[in-house]
Amino acid sequence: MKVTLQFNLPEEEQDFLLATKAGAMSAALWEIGQEIFRPARKHGYSDTQIQELITKLDGLVEKPQEFTLDGPARDATDLIGLLEQRFYQILQDHEVSLD
Repeated sequence: MKVTLQFNLPEEEQDFLLATKAGAMSAALWEIGQEIFRPARKHGYSDTQIQELITKLDGLVEKPQEFTLDGPARDATDLIGLLEQRFYQILQDHEVSLD
């Protein structure tokens, strides 16, 4: 099965650019998820400035014994987790899959 997209240039140049850059945009969104959000819940950040700041901010707040991300953000790591959830919810709302 083949699909052919046709654009009337220059009138539809923006639509043409959007269609031809969709793969790069998808790759960039996937990389944001992997490089910005995942390190906070997995192995930490390779960027020492980011990791040191998160460690410092996490140490400023005493966390309760049991805490889930369903409650308000309590420190930097929890905030990043909430931002990650929101990021993926926005993608889902726009029917964008990074699979």
